[in-house]
Amino acid sequence: MGKTQIRKPYKKRKKKSPFVLFVFLGLLVGGVWLINGGSVLSDGQLPNLFQAKQSQQSFSKKANTYLKKRNPKTINYPLNLQTDERWSELSYGDNTLGVNGCAIATLSMILSKEQNRVVEPTEILDWAKDVYFVEGAGTSWTIFQDFATYYGLPFKNLGNSINSALDYLKKDIPVVVSVAPGEFTDTGHIMILAASKDGNIQVYDPNDTPKKSHYKKTYTKDEISSQVINYWVYA
Repeated sequence: MGKTQIRKPYKKRKKKSPFVLFVFLGLLVGGVWLINGGSVLSDGQLPNLFQAKQSQQSFSKKANTYLKKRNPKTINYPLNLQTDERWSELSYGDNTLGVNGCAIATLSMILSKEQNRVVEPTEILDWAKDVYFVEGAGTSWTIFQDFATYYGLPFKNLGNSINSALDYLKKDIPVVVSVAPGEFTDTGHIMILAASKDGNIQVYDPNDTPKKSHYKKTYTKDEISSQVINYWVYA
């Protein structure tokens, strides 16, 4: 977007101090940045104070690029965020997909792997609708078995056995988990565990954010088992 300059009547210039010129230049750059939606300069040319807030869609792209480089041979499905602006405001249950959609986003990741194609949470939402949503509790666990039946996938409920889950992770099979309040949630949450090349456990958190950046971390068996209520696999 361009700017229209307004010419003012000529006046004899007064000598400006370096401080005044510095302040003026700062305001000018800031104004141009705002007019152009924060994109007038490339990354690194302005301090973080002037950087536009990162969208969840762009954060997801950044996280997926990182994950593919970190585990190129084992990761063949995306990190889908329930808070991605492309679908976060869609209605789900008593609120939006961005608020309630952790199970929906998680299953879209599983189907992406199983069918070797890009599956967005909207596809899972079109199938599930509000059928599995329980007001005050979130998405019912019955969605996991019904999802497997509908898409013709093998399915196992591993209960609360971390050792059984580890057996599948060693085979590069992702594990769906429900976690209690802790590092990943203040209430309850659904997400995916994957094997990491460092021998620990990678977390695919559909409610990840730039601040939390769970995708950059890996966790030990004990760190995960202390927070997980139940494990499921599609294998």
